[in-house]
Amino acid sequence: MLEAQSTHKLRVLMISRHHLFPATSGAAQRSAIIYRALSAFAEVDLFVIGEYINQDQICSQNIKLIGSISLQSEDIQPYPVLYRVSPWLAKARLTVSPRYGFHPSPRIAIAIHEAISRGKYDIIVARYLTTFSQCSLAGSGRIIVDIDDLTSQAFETMIVDKQRNPLFKVLRRYQQAQIAGHTLTLVRQCNHVWLPNAGQVYLFPNASWLPNIPYSLDNPLSREKQKPKRLNRVLFVGLMKYSPNQEAMDFYVRQVWPKVIQAIPEAELRIVGGGLAPHLKLEWERLPGVCVAGYVEALAPEYEICALAVAPIFSGGGTNIKVIEAMSHARPCLLSVSAARGFGAMLRDGETAVLASTAEEFARKTIMLLSDATLRQKIGDAGFRSIQQAYGFEAICNEVGQTIEAVMSKSQ
Repeated sequence: MLEAQSTHKLRVLMISRHHLFPATSGAAQRSAIIYRALSAFAEVDLFVIGEYINQDQICSQNIKLIGSISLQSEDIQPYPVLYRVSPWLAKARLTVSPRYGFHPSPRIAIAIHEAISRGKYDIIVARYLTTFSQCSLAGSGRIIVDIDDLTSQAFETMIVDKQRNPLFKVLRRYQQAQIAGHTLTLVRQCNHVWLPNAGQVYLFPNASWLPNIPYSLDNPLSREKQKPKRLNRVLFVGLMKYSPNQEAMDFYVRQVWPKVIQAIPEAELRIVGGGLAPHLKLEWERLPGVCVAGYVEALAPEYEICALAVAPIFSGGGTNIKVIEAMSHARPCLLSVSAARGFGAMLRDGETAVLASTAEEFARKTIMLLSDATLRQKIGDAGFRSIQQAYGFEAICNEVGQTIEAVMSKSQ
């Protein structure tokens, strides 16, 4: 593997669709982890597309930000001319030939290629295939793309949903095939791609597994601090403007929580994460024990207090960082089978985590965990131990270093 000191002359440009700090969302945490790992082997410049940047935090984390550009509607809409003439026809064409951001943006591409020409980079790392496409990076040098969530996988969760309309499923199956084919075409244009789901690596010959870990995982809380202070509190953490998170908690609040509160009247459900629509906050908090806390500055105190965490996610792709986050604080995590996807043998039902599929199962197992402190501690401790090796920062650095070495050696 590359030695860090011997590769400091390498220059890397990282292009991110998210700010890196504060590392409160899963996307920001993954971006921050990748930047930090790259910095162990090279001089890394950062270019950010589309989000507000906190300059003070960028400076405090010693990040070299060389540029940023806002994301405009013309960058997102794959058929801008047609959309101006007829939004309906543009949406119809998108339905028949879905591209979902996999299209170049001349305005963004110009800005990125100007930065590339100035920087003379050895490697370019892009967060997401959409970024790779929008920046027109094919042929621009040695390219590594962190795919993160596979869009085609997100469609798969919709297709297998038994409550979906059969005609809807037929349409989604067609769109999934279109997107999967386009994804393969784009991946072939990259030197290497990373996936957070180990079970998806086989899809591409130039792919490897880069685990999804919380930004603070390599410095977990002390065992003393990990003892819960609120033995009746259930915690959910997630950005609520992300539809899979909103759908998950709408399901849990409406279909699961009434059963829990009936069995344990003193139980509390605390939902942490910004972006929830005000009307949903009002509706959810009408139920006893429900508190929508919104955005919080630090997540560690939330895990320190709670008895268990839940992740009733049924849609979306990739892996759920909230699962690893809970386990890193030695909290038992009750999650859906969909949310467990990508973790492989690390998640063993009843040993390192607790799995559920229906509202009745979620309610029964929430009540079980709230009622049994010994079981909670046993599962929390086992989960904590199971993630230390595969999901530590050292594992991320090893994979990043091996990828850099392989990409550089193949292109010489």
